[in-house]
Amino acid sequence: MHDLVNDLAKFIAGESYLRLDANSSKVLLRKIRHLSWRSYKILDNNKLEDLSKNKVLRTLLPLNGWNEVKKEFLIQPKKLQNFQCLRVLSLYGADGVMKLLNSVGKLKRLRYLDLSFTEIKEVPDTICSMYNLQTLSLHHCTNLNRLTDSIGNLMHLRYLDLSKTEVEWIPDTMCNLLELHTLLLGSCRKLTRLPTDIEKLTKLRRLDISDTSLKEMPLQISNLRHLEMLSDFVVGTNSESSIQMLGRLQSLHRNLNIRSLENVENVDDAGKANLKDKMYVTDLSLEWNGDTGDSDKAQEVLKRLQPHTALEQLSIINYGGISFSDWIADHSFCQIGYMWLSKCKKCRSLPPLGQLPSLKSLSIDGFDLVERIGNEFYTSGSPGVAKPFKSLEKLVFKSMPQWKEWSLVQREVFSQLKELHLMDCPSLKVLGACFPDSLPSLTLLYTSNCKQPVVYSLLMGQLPSLGSLHVCYYPELKSFPGRKLPTNIHTVEICGCKNLKSFAEKEWPSNLKSFSISRCGNLFVHPTQWNLKTLTSLTSLNFNCIDEELGSFPKEGQLPTSLTSLKLSGLKKLKSLNGKAFKDLISLEILSIHHCDQLNCLPEEELPASLILLDILFCGLLNNRCQRDVGEDWHKIAHISRICINNEYI
Repeated sequence: MHDLVNDLAKFIAGESYLRLDANSSKVLLRKIRHLSWRSYKILDNNKLEDLSKNKVLRTLLPLNGWNEVKKEFLIQPKKLQNFQCLRVLSLYGADGVMKLLNSVGKLKRLRYLDLSFTEIKEVPDTICSMYNLQTLSLHHCTNLNRLTDSIGNLMHLRYLDLSKTEVEWIPDTMCNLLELHTLLLGSCRKLTRLPTDIEKLTKLRRLDISDTSLKEMPLQISNLRHLEMLSDFVVGTNSESSIQMLGRLQSLHRNLNIRSLENVENVDDAGKANLKDKMYVTDLSLEWNGDTGDSDKAQEVLKRLQPHTALEQLSIINYGGISFSDWIADHSFCQIGYMWLSKCKKCRSLPPLGQLPSLKSLSIDGFDLVERIGNEFYTSGSPGVAKPFKSLEKLVFKSMPQWKEWSLVQREVFSQLKELHLMDCPSLKVLGACFPDSLPSLTLLYTSNCKQPVVYSLLMGQLPSLGSLHVCYYPELKSFPGRKLPTNIHTVEICGCKNLKSFAEKEWPSNLKSFSISRCGNLFVHPTQWNLKTLTSLTSLNFNCIDEELGSFPKEGQLPTSLTSLKLSGLKKLKSLNGKAFKDLISLEILSIHHCDQLNCLPEEELPASLILLDILFCGLLNNRCQRDVGEDWHKIAHISRICINNEYI
């Protein structure tokens, strides 16, 4: 809601509306009609007792759930049923809600009921007899596994949210809800079928069945002519449950995921889905399951599923064709900004996606047979494409086991590229001579499980904007960096380089500010070769997931004195902290110690006076020693203004 609309609504409501805050101490809650609040801390005993006497309350809306509200003053069956004028009730996240349902069922004027994140196991008949109810939310009620036939008695229900429940099937009586316009079933992973008479829900506008186990669509779903949002369409094996039913759903908007395309028997049926005419579908996903077998058939199906040129996002998953249809890269799709091509295992080349003028994000994942990416990726040779990928900002290549070479003919490419991710491309060795030696906009480079020379060849180029470098899972890497890094880099992450032993002192950028090291155990076998103390701009340093025997950490003079934040996480064999080394960290403000199982005490020397936050998480031996006033190490940390142990401030 826009702020101005919110202000207007509050003005019209006048004194009958209150959003409770710390300044509401003098308000008599027994006279308020519409009440909401964000923090339970402002609901003291007097306010709750006063509220429980309210006979005119119409709205009871805790904006952040009930949390730790003292329910004995309000959320009790006898007191709850006193609110006979109530129209809006949220019990979001309330404990013991099963004991309240009979009382809730007596609130016959209720129009809005939110039971999300509660332990409710079924919707009782008392709730299903609330004939004025228009909105019922049961989102994330993970104990809810069935609906009774009485759900069909809610004749005025317009909005029903069952998402993230354990419901396995929807009773046919649901089709009696003739006023229903929104039905949310997303992430009901046990749901296998929809009601057979779903066509009776003639006012249905939104149907979310994403991330469910549906095998096919009801035969009459095409009669829902007013349906505007259909998250998924599952192509069934039944010839009557074919993809051509989509053709009659002319009002679809926004996202549409067509699943199980391997079940299309007649390729002409794909054309009858009329995706070309669905100008309001802006996000389209086409998905096959597993190995489709017939490559020619998959290609013909894809060809006939050409969408409207107003498309903005396109995903193609598990496609079994050898090549892509021409429409995929046609420059008439001038609004496509995002594309994800995943697990197209039989394709040997990529389509000329450089022709898409508005493409900003491109992810290529799981192309097992692609060995070379060359000029065919940038243009098909058609006129009018002067600068391929002129709008691309993020490019991801992942799981390309046979990819060996990446090159191009034109140099004016990737001029707007900000992020480049190369992951699990172990055979990539050659960046062609014509690969752009300047990526002027690149700010982030992420490489994982690729050949070491690929990283260095990229870093040899002109990267004036590169600020963040992530180097992960290079078992052959022994020293880093192997050559001078671009001077503008401020963030470096090194992960999973198990043979890394040293850092090259003179090759770090002078303004490096943040450094993270994970799963590089050999570094701690040779701590004298770190050469980090000269990094006078370094302020943040993280060490994660180190299994090697550490004894005491850090060594004196090992870390730069400029550090303001130090995080030690998953150092499983760290036994003690070196107090003398910590004395040198005169700028340290934040010290985080997480999952250090064998760390049994803090150093005898007082931690730096500059510390303002000490964060300890799941360090079993340390937790009790740091308890306020009574812990054995409390005197060592009492000067620190903020201390957090296991996510709770003490």
